[in-house]
Amino acid sequence: LYEEDLFGVKYTVQFLPGAAANGDLKRLVVPDGYLFVCGDNRDDSYDSRYWGFLSLDNVEGSLFFRWFSLDLETRRPRFDRIGLI
Repeated sequence: LYEEDLFGVKYTVQFLPGAAANGDLKRLVVPDGYLFVCGDNRDDSYDSRYWGFLSLDNVEGSLFFRWFSLDLETRRPRFDRIGLI
């Protein structure tokens, strides 16, 4: 665990090997068969930043609606993937 400072707000987060500090998830590599799960409330989300990757074996269901898709190389939205059901 370490303390992250984001614009003066401090968070205790878990170090994940392969993930860069300070929220730079561009270098994060999620292993095959796993997901990196992010909550929608950074201050109160107990998510993969704390407990690590989620095995697909623990997921029920499938994608219903894709809200957003980002190309990490260009840092631009992939509009052709957004909104697909």
